[in-house]
Amino acid sequence: MKVAARRQECPVPEQVDLSRFIPPPPDEDTQIWRYLDFTKFVALLDSKSLFFARVSTLEDPFEGSFPPAQSVIARLIGAFPPGFVPPGGSIALEPGLEDAWKTMRYWAMVNCWHASTHESAAMWRLYAPTTAAVAIRSTVRRLRRAIGSAPAPPPGFGGSDRVHIGMIEYIDFASQRIPDGSFAAQFFRKRRSFEHERELRALVLQFPLVATGHVDYARRPADAGLSVPVNLSELVDQVLVAPQAPDWYAKLVARVADKYGLAVVATQSELDATPLY
Repeated sequence: MKVAARRQECPVPEQVDLSRFIPPPPDEDTQIWRYLDFTKFVALLDSKSLFFARVSTLEDPFEGSFPPAQSVIARLIGAFPPGFVPPGGSIALEPGLEDAWKTMRYWAMVNCWHASTHESAAMWRLYAPTTAAVAIRSTVRRLRRAIGSAPAPPPGFGGSDRVHIGMIEYIDFASQRIPDGSFAAQFFRKRRSFEHERELRALVLQFPLVATGHVDYARRPADAGLSVPVNLSELVDQVLVAPQAPDWYAKLVARVADKYGLAVVATQSELDATPLY
């Protein structure tokens, strides 16, 4: 027996409880870091918001993808209620439906942090490679409280204002699977070659709808993401100045932070400590 899978029947992402597909952080007091160049640091202070970039704009083309052995058919069966496909049945996809998961890369928006009890020399080099940079420290609890919720989806859009926070799980795409049944699990899985990032990610899903109330798979966004307002005093626990930054730069960062009312004193990176031989 062949079952036809149509766009009208494909589950809308937020109809599913996404939390069970998102690996939780170790605990709410887990320390997290965000490494920024000076202009992005000022933009954070000036806008009082975190930018959630669309997954489609990220450098890694595998973001939001699935292991080769995990076919669209298998994912679709997992997304439908039990019994939708009878024993011995098969699914015939309506043209275009095979791109449903690929389409969600354009509408899933993420803000990424490095989870660690200490600052990372590797993260300085990767995400703030010049001396004109800063790192802000927070915790999962602070991040959750500082964000609260995202702006509500605009008219004609589905999804929600909920911000989903979880750890990236690094998997072997040759032998492991991503959980079926949601449009979020793939945004919290990456290849093992990225394990050094130890990434904690915040996700917002907001997507366009057609008149029937289902996802408009043909539409593409006109912007690069979404700015989500945050309480900076709640978010920022510490500000570190880049290793080897001159004294004047550290003083500039401190003045700028004070100008925007951030009650945190910028300090020099611990990587600049004087070694004892």
